[in-house]
Parts: sequence; C-alpha cells; structure tokens
Amino acid sequence: MTAAPGWSFIDAAFAIDLHDRLVARTGGASGLRDENGLLSALDRAVNRAHYGEPDAAELAACYLYGVSATIPSSTATSARPRR
Repeated sequence: MTAAPGWSFIDAAFAIDLHDRLVARTGGASGLRDENGLLSALDRAVNRAHYGEPDAAELAACYLYGVSATIPSSTATSARPRR
C-alpha cells in the first residue's frame, strides 16, 4: 500500500530498531516473533489515512491497537490477551 498524502508512516525497519533500543535499555527478549503481524499492525494507520481524514491521535491509536492486538515482538508473548 502506498503512503497517504500528507502523512509519514512508521516502517517495519524503524519499528524493529525502536524495539531493539528499548530492549537494550530496559531488558526483555529481543527479536521479532511475527513479521506479518508487525506489517499488519503498521498498515492499520496507512489504511485509515487512505479511507478517511484522521488526525494524528487517530493514527497513533491505530498503531497502538494494531501492535497490542498482534504482539509481533518476542518480548510480550506471555502477556498476550486470551481470545
């Protein structure tokens, strides 16, 4: 999916780098558990921008929900909510 005009989005490389930096600083398991889950989570904000007129808070909420629903990193696999 191409980026929506007027917005810059987080890509997978940036998200992985950010996660690795947080793990180095605070501890936890590094690595990616589910690459497709990460890509899906990141695409939520892009999709919202294409099919609406969101503000920055709505796009941030898309990222937050996407990552919390898929938990693509190795750090939080034991904390995954039951469905």
